Amino acid sequence: MKELVSIAFLIIGWLVTSGAQAQETAVDTERFRPATARAGGVFLEGVAPGEAWEVDGTLWVHGSGRPVVLTRDGELTDPVVKGRVGGYLGAGFNLGRRFRLAVGLPVTMYQSGADPLTGEALAVGGAGDFRIVPHGMILDPDKQWLGLALSSPISVPTGREDALLGESGPTIEPQVHLEKRLVFLEKHRWLRFSVGLEAGWRVRPKTQLLNLESGGEFTAAVGGRWQPSDQLAIGTEFAVALGQGDNARSGEWVSWARLTPDLRRRVDVVGGLAVGFGQGVGTPQSRIFAGVRVRLDPRRKQVVADTGDFDPDERAALEDPGSQPPVPGESDSAWGLRLVGRSARIDSHVLFVFDSARLTEDGRELLSQVAGWLQRHGSTGAVQVAGHCDASGSATYNDDLSRRRAEAVVDALVGHGVVRDRLSAEGYGESRPVGSDPAENRRVEFVFVSSLR
Repeated sequence: MKELVSIAFLIIGWLVTSGAQAQETAVDTERFRPATARAGGVFLEGVAPGEAWEVDGTLWVHGSGRPVVLTRDGELTDPVVKGRVGGYLGAGFNLGRRFRLAVGLPVTMYQSGADPLTGEALAVGGAGDFRIVPHGMILDPDKQWLGLALSSPISVPTGREDALLGESGPTIEPQVHLEKRLVFLEKHRWLRFSVGLEAGWRVRPKTQLLNLESGGEFTAAVGGRWQPSDQLAIGTEFAVALGQGDNARSGEWVSWARLTPDLRRRVDVVGGLAVGFGQGVGTPQSRIFAGVRVRLDPRRKQVVADTGDFDPDERAALEDPGSQPPVPGESDSAWGLRLVGRSARIDSHVLFVFDSARLTEDGRELLSQVAGWLQRHGSTGAVQVAGHCDASGSATYNDDLSRRRAEAVVDALVGHGVVRDRLSAEGYGESRPVGSDPAENRRVEFVFVSSLR
């Protein structure tokens, strides 16, 4: 695998070097390249890719004023592009918890301006250069003092050169990403903050357009985010690009807010404003933008049964469809008849809102069906509901969160008719992991016991 990656980078490097030998007039003037993962902001990429094996799609729209203004002898010229309305289509896939592969395509739907060489009107729109963004997390910001990741966005020349929306050749931009996450007062989760920094070098073809000389450029971004709740995040960022010449420097300051309106945490809505600093190509005088991200987990499992070894009578009960509770989307889910010492577990991300003891809609529906099964099988006796967490955060906080989650499950089961005397709630925090994958350890277990102490 490493050999294939090395060969791919050598090929890209050769293509970029070949394209840099000629002085071209094609230049990509669209710098709106939003972050690919939810853990990031607008321009600033986060370190963590997100939930393992998650698939997502994004759609952004933005409008900018005077995004391309050149200087001659220190004096501003008329805007090459007076205004622009564009969009960005993206998709990504998390390969486990540490690696992510994303793709994106910028699209300009309308722009007004004139070609700086011919004076003719620019093409009103078209696609930009196709992007491929591999990303790998080295240090997890939830577990280490400082998070660290590496990425290397690659662009392929698919943009319209007559609209100033594409380079004459491919580009590659190795980047390093740092992130520090802060939580003040463990029990007050609304005091959650994170600060991030990224820097890279973009290798691109040399371009000579009037007195604009573009080539390799240093890129960087710094920003912070406040997340007062699981449904809301507010951030601010500053991104810069420093190339050669007065027309090759740009900066943009952006403020944004992200809302997750659904309890299943599958949809994010983002919006914000930006202002430009400097007169570099692609620096807008102002920008307004909005985006939506939809996330899916194709491997999503709702119930995992710990069946153990059964004698023939137990096996017959297990295989009896009447002894199994219906689970949304999984009609063959095998709970079966549990005896003393048997257990079943449900992944916490199915039951609860992220980092909370509040049940999701799916969780409420699932527990109503579990409650029905418990009522139909009163002979199973007492049930201990045990909450478990992974090692993220402090042990004190995880103990409290796991206990509150177990109590929330018990309350829900009682609300659906299960006798409270059959149930108990225990929180074990991070003390009883079942594997090395944190996702496996975030769970609620139902343990069937002979009696409650």
